[in-house]
Amino acid sequence: MKKYIATIIAVVIFTIFTWLYGIICLNKTTGVHSPDQALTNNPNIDIMFTENTANQYFNNDCTYTYDDMENDSSFIGVVTVTDRREMSLYSTKTLVKIEKIYKDTTSDIKFGDSINIIEPASFINEHSFYTNGWQFMKTGSKYIVYLKNLECIDGYSYTKEEAISYMPVSEIYSKMNLTDTEEIKLYDINNTNYINNQSLAFISTDSQIIENYINIWNNSPYQASSH
Repeated sequence: MKKYIATIIAVVIFTIFTWLYGIICLNKTTGVHSPDQALTNNPNIDIMFTENTANQYFNNDCTYTYDDMENDSSFIGVVTVTDRREMSLYSTKTLVKIEKIYKDTTSDIKFGDSINIIEPASFINEHSFYTNGWQFMKTGSKYIVYLKNLECIDGYSYTKEEAISYMPVSEIYSKMNLTDTEEIKLYDINNTNYINNQSLAFISTDSQIIENYINIWNNSPYQASSH
C-alpha cells in the first residue's frame, strides 16, 4: 500500500514538474507574444536570417512570376494590420482588417471583416528575429497581400478560426506596403540589427530576387487601384 501511494505521489510530482518545465521553456522560447512589445523591450534585436532555405509552403524562387503568384493565391486584397498579434516559435498570427477584395475563392469574407495572416517570422527570446526572407508587417499599415489557405490533409475540416487564417504564397513577393515606403535592396549581412533593417520590404542577399520582386509588382494589375 505504501509503495502504491509513493508511486502516485511520484507521478503527481513528475506531472507538476513537467508542466512547470513546459511553461518555463515556452517563456524562454517565445518571450512576450507581441512583436511590437518585443521590439520595445529590446530595440537591439538581431536578425537570424536563414538564407532563403527551401520551404515546401512558400515559393521564393527567382523564376516565380506574377501569374504564378496570382494563381497560387486564394485571397488577394488590401488589408490594414491591427495590433492583435501573437508570436509562436517561428511564426506570428496577425489579425488584419479587409479594406478591398480582388480575389476570394474559398469563403464569403467581405469588406470590413477580419482575417488572420500567419506571418512566417518571429522574435525568438526577444533577441533574435527569425526569418527566411519575410519582413514583419507593420502595425497600422495597409498592405496589398497575396495569400493562400492553411494547408491541411484531405478530408480535414477547418475550425472557424482556421477558415479565416491564411499564409502568404511567398516569403518574399506576396505583400507590398501601401502606407510606408519600404526599401527594395540587398540585405547587408554585416548589419544584422533589426532596427537598421526594418524599412526593408523583405530580406534577401540575392540580386536576382530583388529584380524579380520589382518585375512581379510591375505586373500587378491591382497596385495602382490599391492606394
